[in-house]
Order: sequence, then C-alpha cells, then structure tokens
Amino acid sequence: MTLEKLKSKLNQSITSCDDLKKDEIIKLSQELDIHIAEKQREQLKLLLNNKP
Repeated sequence: MTLEKLKSKLNQSITSCDDLKKDEIIKLSQELDIHIAEKQREQLKLLLNNKP
C-alpha cells in the first residue's frame, strides 16, 4: 500500500469514528503527511543529483 493510499484510508476513518479516536487519527494523519513530504524531498534530491 502506498503512503497516499494509507493517507486516504486515514481520512476516511476520521469521518466514520467517534470523537475520542478522531484526535488520535488526525495526529497519525499529520505524522503521515510529514513522512510523505520527507520521502518526496528525498526523491527530489536524488533526481537533482542525477541530472547531468
């Protein structure tokens, strides 16, 4: 499962759960956003370093 699909599933869970779990899922979603951004930054660095 890709990170984007996982993010989508998390967002679906946010709308279908009780308030106690909602805060926890939102926190996980934010952490996942950070992780996705870090991965994208790493990929971009690799692309830039491989340019002739």
